[in-house]
Amino acid sequence: CHVLQAETGEEGLRLARGNKVNLVLLDLRLPGDSG
Repeated sequence: CHVLQAETGEEGLRLARGNKVNLVLLDLRLPGDSG
C-alpha cells in the first residue's frame, strides 16, 4: 500500500494521472482549484 498526498488540486491531479490509484480521498476545497 502506498499513500500519495498533495497540498493543491493541481498537484493532486498530477499525482493521480502519473500513478495507478485505486482510491482517492479529497477535500472539496482544495487550494488552487475551482469548480
